[in-house]
Amino acid sequence: MRWFGSTRSQEKEFWSVMEACDSRAVEALLEKGASPHWKRKDGLTPLRHALREENLALLGVLLQHGVALDAEAVGAMALWAERAERAQRHGKPDAAMRVGKAKLAIGLMDKHQAPWDLGIPSLGSGDSARVAINHVFPGCLASTSG
Repeated sequence: MRWFGSTRSQEKEFWSVMEACDSRAVEALLEKGASPHWKRKDGLTPLRHALREENLALLGVLLQHGVALDAEAVGAMALWAERAERAQRHGKPDAAMRVGKAKLAIGLMDKHQAPWDLGIPSLGSGDSARVAINHVFPGCLASTSG
């Protein structure tokens, strides 16, 4: 059965599997016609959820299905990178894995033309995500877009 349009029950099913971080189920629902842009009642987007959960598989599925990368997304990625770097700095046991996943996510978003140079108000300094990411992972992104 292919979904057309959107019903509340379809969105509820979609968010149920999103919150479970089940990338295969999310992909199956997207194939049926679910939208990678459906927001929760509180405004949370699937992309923001994947980034907040640091879930590389969900991120990949959403990008494959055309989710738009915007200032909120690159800001969330910069925060993910900062959390990974902080774990490394504090010697957390999972730090190497977290840094590796963050760098893979950055590369994946970069391949999908992430707008790294937008000023990100949530970063406090107003810096671009490119500046913030290169601060914690020097050289991770080229200094200019293009």
